[in-house]
Amino acid sequence: MADFPVKWLSSDMGGSPENGDQYGALIELLKACLVTGFNTKPIASLTYDSATQQATASVGSGHGYLKWQVIAISGADQAGYNSEHRVTAIGSDWVRFALDTAPAANEATGDLIEIKTAPVGGWEIAAEDADNHRAVFKRTSERATEVMLMVENGTWGGHSSNSGRQARVSLIEQMIDIDTYTVAASRQWPYSAKETTRDWALLGDGLTMFYLNRYGGQGKHGVFVWGDIKTVRPGDAYHCVVAGLQDGTWSSTSDTYETYSALPYFGSSVEMSIARAWHQLPGAVGWTLEGVGDRIGSLISYPNPQDNGFYVAQGEMLVIESGGVRGSMPGMLQPLHTGAGYDKAVIDNLPQMDGVPVMFRLAASRGNAGKETLMAWRLDRWQEV
Repeated sequence: MADFPVKWLSSDMGGSPENGDQYGALIELLKACLVTGFNTKPIASLTYDSATQQATASVGSGHGYLKWQVIAISGADQAGYNSEHRVTAIGSDWVRFALDTAPAANEATGDLIEIKTAPVGGWEIAAEDADNHRAVFKRTSERATEVMLMVENGTWGGHSSNSGRQARVSLIEQMIDIDTYTVAASRQWPYSAKETTRDWALLGDGLTMFYLNRYGGQGKHGVFVWGDIKTVRPGDAYHCVVAGLQDGTWSSTSDTYETYSALPYFGSSVEMSIARAWHQLPGAVGWTLEGVGDRIGSLISYPNPQDNGFYVAQGEMLVIESGGVRGSMPGMLQPLHTGAGYDKAVIDNLPQMDGVPVMFRLAASRGNAGKETLMAWRLDRWQEV
């Protein structure tokens, strides 16, 4: 059966979380994307075409599912239909996806067959408060570090109730309950679409996730990460990283590009922390992302003048900590230049990556004079979960 450990979810999908201005909005988004999924709909009919080895689900108009996303089917009497599948095509009232093996019947039966946007999976809610203003998320994989994700999305000290909306996102250890734990590092993530158009995305697997949100007077996307890197250190138990807002706040009209993440900017550790240094002693330290050039998407002109081509480096970018290589960043690829037309595109025929879907997104970064850079993530597999 096909395996889809990496998922992408976005505000372009039907029934997606609002990520609005209210307290708890980011927590609701993370619950839906990581744990529960969203946009559950009944299926009127589900049929299999043996010639194409694809199934078609009739789901009604305005269904909101997108090509390349992963959906989950449940409730069919024939087990071959019930699983996660990547959408290969959509119509106004139908969704199509491939099956590895032929189901027991070409027309599914069942009392209630449903489809929904599949969550990333491998995450669970370890603790939360009654107001939905604080929540702790835990990875369930044995390969995950024991570091947990704490999200404070209410009236904590750094939250602005006026124009800038930010939640505090932390690396925590030794959690006993929602009030008792050790903070390794805290950073801030923006939520809401105040002063701009609602537009967010989340890409992740059972160990690591990337969050993009359009925000602020500049109306650009920031890009943030929380989760485990691929470590080179044997026995490493603290290779969990977070990247947040560059100066910890933003406002509706006065913000600049310095309020966006430093993640795409090679060599910058601004608002970027790893749970513990390589020696594993308590205390978070900074880390930097390193690739080719000075930042993602900026090495050469677009298109490449010599052959009118589009170039993406296929190797993973390095994570540098304390003057050495701690590991690499899972899932991320480095476009060598930025073509705005690739924003939100998925391409599955890049040279030497034929059949591997790769998603591209534009994001702003600090110190880049108002320019956006083109980011990329492979959608097949990042690491063993």
